[in-house]
Amino acid sequence: MFLLEAIPGIVSSSLASSAAIFAQAGEAAGGAGGAGGAAGAGDGGLFGSYGMLLPLLVMGVAWYFLLIRPEGRRRSEQAAMLSQIKKNDRVLTASGIFGVVVNAQKKFVTLRIDENNNTRIKVLRSAISSVLSEEDVNEPAESGAAKE
Repeated sequence: MFLLEAIPGIVSSSLASSAAIFAQAGEAAGGAGGAGGAAGAGDGGLFGSYGMLLPLLVMGVAWYFLLIRPEGRRRSEQAAMLSQIKKNDRVLTASGIFGVVVNAQKKFVTLRIDENNNTRIKVLRSAISSVLSEEDVNEPAESGAAKE
């Protein structure tokens, strides 16, 4: 029981001694510079006390314009492309499968991937990475013939 009664006294005395140590350290730091040191501490240079925040602010603005804004633009372009998918579009999926859209629903798209066997697969609309033009579709065959 004696220990529980002594704890508040011990805590208050240790807090008081800590405060005294910090006060002495503050006086020593302020007294070492003299009167000129006290005036210079409030000045803070060109931007005052916000001078250290300026590089962080510049980095934040650069981060926004170099990373966040272009990514948002790319997402909006991708969403617009996905919303305009219609029947008979030639598409490329994220996994590298070429196909022709047979049926486009709200969430799913049915692709015909083999003309001869009429093979069809059903994929998520979000799995389509690009809609190909006629030039894109014919390009691999021409470049393969040129290599031979």
